Amino acid sequence: MLNTFVITGRPGSGKSVQAKLLSEKTGYQLFSPGQQYREIATRKTAFGKKIKEIVNSGHLGPYWLSTYLFQDAVLSIDNTEGIIFEGMGRKEEEAKVFNETMEWLGRDYEVLDVAVGEKEINKRLALRRDSESREDDDPEDIPVRIKEYDTYTLPAIDFFKSIGKYIEINGEQSVEEVHSEILQKLNI
Repeated sequence: MLNTFVITGRPGSGKSVQAKLLSEKTGYQLFSPGQQYREIATRKTAFGKKIKEIVNSGHLGPYWLSTYLFQDAVLSIDNTEGIIFEGMGRKEEEAKVFNETMEWLGRDYEVLDVAVGEKEINKRLALRRDSESREDDDPEDIPVRIKEYDTYTLPAIDFFKSIGKYIEINGEQSVEEVHSEILQKLNI
């Protein structure tokens, strides 16, 4: 049974909300490298300070760290347990290591891309900045985050497409409609 999912999308696409809803529906563990980075950024260590600089600048973290974090999560559970990765595989190197790890473990997976256009993303990030006060939603960082996505994440998505692990979801619908589309496309 398919019990491993990656939810990806542009910054502000709603991937966190959709990952949480899918986790609630399936009972699968939820893992967010972005949340891990934000937690590390609160540490008063050289490592924490370095990660805080990355988070606050809008840049993606090093692929080796994201890879370590996701591998630690998936290697600590049994193959019968489900897991949902929110925002994993943001760089092509991560995507390839993710695929290699899943193949090695014998875990089948699907990548769900919550597709949203740039105009809608800018609107959503402004709303989120006002309601959640996230430091990485600073107006100066948004263009950086979108450029990082275009530069690094689009090639990762192309990799997932090339190996038949990609499902596009129309992210410009209501939260409920996006969730319904995900469940429909996964036959859940």
